[in-house]
Amino acid sequence: MHLRLISKPKFFALQLQNLKNKEDSVKDEIRSDESKLFHVTKNLGKYSASIAEAHKKIEATSEKIRMLGSCPPNITKYQGARSGALYKELEDVNSALKAFDKVNRKSADQFAEICRKEAEFVETYEEINQSRERMRKVITDCNAKKDEAVQRSFEILQGEFEAIFKRLAPTGCAKLNLLKATESQKVVLFVNISSQHSS
Repeated sequence: MHLRLISKPKFFALQLQNLKNKEDSVKDEIRSDESKLFHVTKNLGKYSASIAEAHKKIEATSEKIRMLGSCPPNITKYQGARSGALYKELEDVNSALKAFDKVNRKSADQFAEICRKEAEFVETYEEINQSRERMRKVITDCNAKKDEAVQRSFEILQGEFEAIFKRLAPTGCAKLNLLKATESQKVVLFVNISSQHSS
């Protein structure tokens, strides 16, 4: 009984020592993690600053590209190319551009302005042509309606004319003819009168 009481405190002391060792180990891990977290947080600030700087550079470069104008359709051939090859090609282009050193900047601006105005004039010309075609269609439709109206009016006039002439000259006959001159596009009325004598 006495031995059992003695062994239990040793057992608990051993367990307590094990727990303290685990506690120390966990504390060491926590300190290590805190140190890592501190370094990560510190580096994160640097990375955030680098990312913000990179975004600014991207925006500046994008603005420069917009100022240059639209990208050529064959730009994909330069993607993935080595920077040395790109610099070499850039040098070649710059050498070729030296031939244009004497070009007056004002003349280049005037040429660009003329090209812009030409594009506007071409657009206006196309709009005028479309309007002209619409006007021709309207005129053609109006002429067709006018011809129909003249024909209807002539038929009414002809019936009335024949009836009146028959009352005035019962033995005679008269007929209206409608002729349209092709050159002047004028409508001319002719009257044919014939007399019928009864035997």
